[in-house]
Amino acid sequence: MSEDQINPTDTGPITGCVNSIITQFGLISGDPNRVKQDCKCLQTLLSGRFIPEIISFLKPLSPLLQKRSGPIAEYLFDFLEGIVRLSNDPQPLLIDLLQARDQKLVERSLDLVPELAQNNTLLSITSLLEYFGDQVRSDNQIIRNPEFYKKIEGIIRLFLGIDISEFKDLFIKEKDISIRSLYAFLLDQNNIPINEQIAASLFGYKNGQYLFPLLTYTHATFSDLLYFHSDKTQISKLISQLKTAEKNIGRNLLLQIIASMGWVSLNKGLEWQKLSNVSFLKSAPLVMTQSDVSLLNNIKIPKEIDSLILVIAEGGRLEEPQGEESVNDPVTRFRAYNLVHAELLTYFLDVNPLTLKKVEFILEKMNRIVEDFVLLFSQYTNECSILASIFSDLREKIQGELDRQTTGPQLSANLTRLVQAFEDPQNPGQIQTLHGLKRYLHQKGLSLGFRLVETGHSPNRIVELVMFKNNELHTILKKIHYADFESDTTSTARP
Repeated sequence: MSEDQINPTDTGPITGCVNSIITQFGLISGDPNRVKQDCKCLQTLLSGRFIPEIISFLKPLSPLLQKRSGPIAEYLFDFLEGIVRLSNDPQPLLIDLLQARDQKLVERSLDLVPELAQNNTLLSITSLLEYFGDQVRSDNQIIRNPEFYKKIEGIIRLFLGIDISEFKDLFIKEKDISIRSLYAFLLDQNNIPINEQIAASLFGYKNGQYLFPLLTYTHATFSDLLYFHSDKTQISKLISQLKTAEKNIGRNLLLQIIASMGWVSLNKGLEWQKLSNVSFLKSAPLVMTQSDVSLLNNIKIPKEIDSLILVIAEGGRLEEPQGEESVNDPVTRFRAYNLVHAELLTYFLDVNPLTLKKVEFILEKMNRIVEDFVLLFSQYTNECSILASIFSDLREKIQGELDRQTTGPQLSANLTRLVQAFEDPQNPGQIQTLHGLKRYLHQKGLSLGFRLVETGHSPNRIVELVMFKNNELHTILKKIHYADFESDTTSTARP
């Protein structure tokens, strides 16, 4: 029996049917007719029962729809669709149905929303919008199907009673990045243009006046606006850099730069440098600063000099406001994980005698580190449960030593060894102390850290280089993607 099955001896015939369905979905040649029979059995068993009391027994079923499509999934969907209609709290199960692997079932799930709303069923439009927005941000291709997003538009109109053109106001006022992404996507799909009022509302009147012509020239979309800082100070800083570039290299080149790169590639800053390309007797050219070129004036050898402008733009996804979503983001959690490691290292390296207060602090931080490691990397390594068990054993040994500790300030040698003794374990079996466990978790976390790029919305930073030769676009190096694990988003340090 798999881990996600419920023990039939504990919960009876209902979970017996549930486990039978789980088994069929786990088989390559799972039998759709058997699933159909089990679903009919469940319908009979649940007839007349109060749904909230038994809905927890059915929780293992809805995730199965993400694994299979075809008749076997359709029979299960038919059953769960009926449960959604009967439930007083259909939202969690509805979200699961929306994640079905079969696109036809996803569309059927969407059709349930207006029906549930008309029946006055308790639904949270905010939760639905957040879910749809997350699909936009993760670039789920299903949501880009016109039939799909048109139904989402209909759901928003049903709940909020507004037309698509009024989504602009929702986009401006909304703070949640996922919901804003959804509104931007729907506005773009309907070819709603950005106007001066929107620019002024987002950036302030003066900033909006400067940016709007640039946005218009580059055919910027609402999705492009997501890459602009909501902080007016940061917007003013970007505009100052754009104005400086325009003054020194001209508006025409600046427009070419923005059009070739896109706003996502320069929303964090723009730098430029005037250079010269110097070639002697058709030799390989030397790239030099213009001040250095003046040193060659007295050289009589024939030479060709071309003017170059190197533009370095930095951009990427803006950080979300700190909140529950941000904390749960893998990259954000990884940053916090490494900060705790850095904080704890000072305690392990402290040459002063170990005290009870230090031990309690180290145990508290190690508990946080182990929890974060398991949450971050459980899908990438099978060592998580082993490492959690090792920490539990060490904590129990340390607590036993503390219980035997006398009232004196000096802690026992064995307790000090269990906490502070340095180790460099190469595998979990070599871990004997908290210091060794911390070191292993840190090294292992660093080796697995870049795997998080695949699960978060990262790489979250972009650097692009553009070279103009004699005022004409010459070379574009697109795009250098990298993941920024630093928490200071206002840093001016170069990548």
